[in-house]
Amino acid sequence: MTALGVALGVERLLGLRGEAVAPGTHTPEALLDPAYAVERMVEIGTTFVGARGDS
Repeated sequence: MTALGVALGVERLLGLRGEAVAPGTHTPEALLDPAYAVERMVEIGTTFVGARGDS
């Protein structure tokens, strides 16, 4: 999971997915589209389990 997160961040910083990123310090939450990240996580076998009371 960590390697995938790093790969997704680098992919975004290099402009391989989306527009170029301005220089500066960026958090993954600001760089990555959550739906895309989840899609890629599922591709490598990640499973998601809802919490009790989740809709």
